[in-house]
Amino acid sequence: SPPPAQSLMPPAWWTTAVLLASLEPWAAAQDVPGGEEAYLENCNDVMAGQLARSHIKDPLCQRRVSEVYCTRLLEVEHPRTMRSTCPLDAETLASPSYASEGHVPPAEPSATDYRAPLHVPLAVLVLAAYQRQAELIKRLVRSLWDARHSFLIHVDPNSAPHGALSDDLRSWAAADAKLAENVHVRSEVDVKRSGASLLAAELYGLAELLQLSSGWQYFLVLSDSDQLVRPPDFLQRLLSLHWGESFVNTEVLRGRPKSVAVECNERVHSVRMGGHEDGIPARPNL
Repeated sequence: SPPPAQSLMPPAWWTTAVLLASLEPWAAAQDVPGGEEAYLENCNDVMAGQLARSHIKDPLCQRRVSEVYCTRLLEVEHPRTMRSTCPLDAETLASPSYASEGHVPPAEPSATDYRAPLHVPLAVLVLAAYQRQAELIKRLVRSLWDARHSFLIHVDPNSAPHGALSDDLRSWAAADAKLAENVHVRSEVDVKRSGASLLAAELYGLAELLQLSSGWQYFLVLSDSDQLVRPPDFLQRLLSLHWGESFVNTEVLRGRPKSVAVECNERVHSVRMGGHEDGIPARPNL
């Protein structure tokens, strides 16, 4: 297992209430007094003193921790406005979510000709790390399996015993003619829990699934401890009725971010936001 995360205590006067990610080009940052460059420079200067007294001795790692923390703090202090749904287009308006005669159906329900729900092809990425979870992974894939879906099981190369889980899953998929068609196993990205390598594994899986198939419509990320609590057709109905919408979580609503995780030198460091046990204290004006 990876080494435990280490804790740092940044200056307590850096405060916020809401964490809002900035992922899209149309997201516009609120005005930052003095500009973003000056804000980040000031934050990095303060963090340099804190990190010099910390357990992190490598200057490059100190700089990495400072940059990640201050960039996240800028997003927190000056959140960006984002859309929650994609703009409507001809394909969206033609989806099962809308009546045949247009975006706004008539008041009389019996006069509306609704399209039948469509099957929504999925790209399913399962991030696996533990040999003891092998049977649960197999059950998860079988419960979601459909010939029109694409499955990729990514096994952490550090999984012990080395190669056992990957070999087991490959043999299992190859032994079933149906699974062999669309269930694939890879082991490429070393993953540190809560670190940036977890995102790297997800991006690798997304790129690989795009290479394996171009027919899927939604990307689903699961872990080796996930199991279905509702039947697969419930997910199909939900997606067909909300065709074109994104379900990516980009905001912590009314939350207090407690820490950010920074990965460097084969370790994941937890930096406590504001130095408070309960996270950033709320501001009256946020």
